[in-house]
Amino acid sequence: MNPSPHEFTDRPSRFSGRGLIGSLRKRLKIHENEIGLFLWLALFFFLTFFVTALFRNYTETAFLKRYGPDSLPLMFVINGLLTIAVFKLLGRIESRSGDRYLFAGILLVYAAGIIGLFFLVQNGTALAYPVLFQLLYLLDSFIIVYVWNIANALVNARQAGRLYPVLTAFTVAGGSIGSFLTEPLGAVLGNDQLLPCSAATFLVLALFLIFGSSRLKFEDREVRNETHQVRAREIPGLIRKYPILRYLVVISWVPNILLPIFFYQFSIIANNTFGSEQALLAFLGSFRGGMTAFIFILLFFISSLYKRFGLVRVSLVNPFAFLSIFLGLHCFFNMYVAAAGQVLIRLIQRAVSGPVNKIFFLLVPGAISAWSQVFVRGTVVKIGMMTGSLLMLILKPVLDPRELALPAAGLALYLAAETLLFGRRYKASLKQAVIGRNIDYDSLDPKEYWSNSMGLAPNYSVP
Repeated sequence: MNPSPHEFTDRPSRFSGRGLIGSLRKRLKIHENEIGLFLWLALFFFLTFFVTALFRNYTETAFLKRYGPDSLPLMFVINGLLTIAVFKLLGRIESRSGDRYLFAGILLVYAAGIIGLFFLVQNGTALAYPVLFQLLYLLDSFIIVYVWNIANALVNARQAGRLYPVLTAFTVAGGSIGSFLTEPLGAVLGNDQLLPCSAATFLVLALFLIFGSSRLKFEDREVRNETHQVRAREIPGLIRKYPILRYLVVISWVPNILLPIFFYQFSIIANNTFGSEQALLAFLGSFRGGMTAFIFILLFFISSLYKRFGLVRVSLVNPFAFLSIFLGLHCFFNMYVAAAGQVLIRLIQRAVSGPVNKIFFLLVPGAISAWSQVFVRGTVVKIGMMTGSLLMLILKPVLDPRELALPAAGLALYLAAETLLFGRRYKASLKQAVIGRNIDYDSLDPKEYWSNSMGLAPNYSVP
């Protein structure tokens, strides 16, 4: 059989022997001619999630302690508008440069920009912290779009099924180590010196993308115009016609309203619980590092959840988890409930929402399938984030952060009601899917989607 054009090299590797490394390679199901590709992707993922964790912990700590958490709702609104504008600009550049060089360019801009902001921080310029905050949340969007596009250009679908679950361990390792090292590095070098450390890592990662991938064979993506064009006035009719589309819109819209509210409450609690900047930095680093590793391990024990309870019943976990979190925050507005809520939300994102949503997208009729993914994962998600942020701005004068849990709990109940309603229409959606498109029934295996998705999506707000 001819080798895949995605493979790194056909030459034998020194890692292909019969020793410990060779045995490990076989256990991980990495073919001999994929070792170079695997090592490149592993280092790429590790560095990306390492520097993101380091940058995140410093930026959020500095923002909360030096700028204040009260401006978070406004920051979310600005970020929503900024994300739309930035990606519209990048879309024009992408067709000429490709994802790899575009992302490398973004990393170079981050390296230079963070150095500039470091000098502003040293001079006591308060404006530096909102700018750092926007850069951080733009980075989340860049990662979910470009990092996985780069990876998908190197591996085919068959390779992805084997390599991605293993590579997930390197995203976990990078994120955990970056988080655990944040406080020790800050204690030794000084907290502000974490900015030059982040900038240097961004620079190394950019150079690695540009010069370290010369032997890799990237697949050129063809530009296709296969997406069915749907006018805005047609969308309400499609939502009424297809229960699956209505449900996908709701489960993308409502969680993205709730997440900014929860993050705002979590930030208020963390800021009030930890009086000093060093204490908050130590907490965020150790908590996030431990949470990432804990969830990764826990996922292996819940992968059979779908087959035992069914997709629709498993989908109820999401709204009732949000409901329990916000009711808990209303009753006990403390760090224990907030931390448990953070772990539960991240676990559900990786174990339930991501895999289940991918399966539900298979039930969208073929005529609007491609359009629905762009619309739901792009437009609906952004509208949800903007709605949640604007809702907080409107309610802030009349509700304190603790009381925001009540309208959030109401939205979680609405999400549960929509899930129950969809459960009654599930068979009708299956019939529409069978009539409207050719379904690859093998791809409806939830376990496959779980194994390819665990740990890959940072949050709901990124399509």
